Amino acid sequence: MALEYEARYFVEHKGLPQAFYSDGTRLLKLLILEKGNALRNYYEKLEIANPDYVCPYAASDFVVDYRKYIRGNDSCLVIRVELPAPEGVRLCRAIYFVMGDYGSEELYFTSELNAEGTFFLCAWDEDGAHYNFSDAPDDDSDEMDKTASLFWEMRTDGGIKRFKGICRGEG
Repeated sequence: MALEYEARYFVEHKGLPQAFYSDGTRLLKLLILEKGNALRNYYEKLEIANPDYVCPYAASDFVVDYRKYIRGNDSCLVIRVELPAPEGVRLCRAIYFVMGDYGSEELYFTSELNAEGTFFLCAWDEDGAHYNFSDAPDDDSDEMDKTASLFWEMRTDGGIKRFKGICRGEG
């Protein structure tokens, strides 16, 4: 179980955020067009890099949904990827890619399992620093709405830049 846990944790907390922050537009396009196949490709790369690892997931195990949120003259795109049920603490039931108008700002969110068996939302920046927003809504749609709301809340008055500074001890 240790190798499977480490592989999944790596994809959810390192590989996907890195891909998102280095070329978010490309990744979002792949997710929209290829759906679960786009996620399965990350696990295939891990299988190649580590011959002892065999991915237990099929492309159909990943469900991709997206929604555009509009608030006044502002909008953001939220892509939600439902993952297979997490098999351990800190693994995710869903991940969220949020991008502002024209790629102006972006944030990567996770809905992670905690030790009590409930879920909490986190945002991760491009350096791997994260912020815990506490309990996540139980309903998928409500969780997606909350993610968009948190994105906008953090954008207000440069909140995303402040968040990044605080996480790195600059604030």
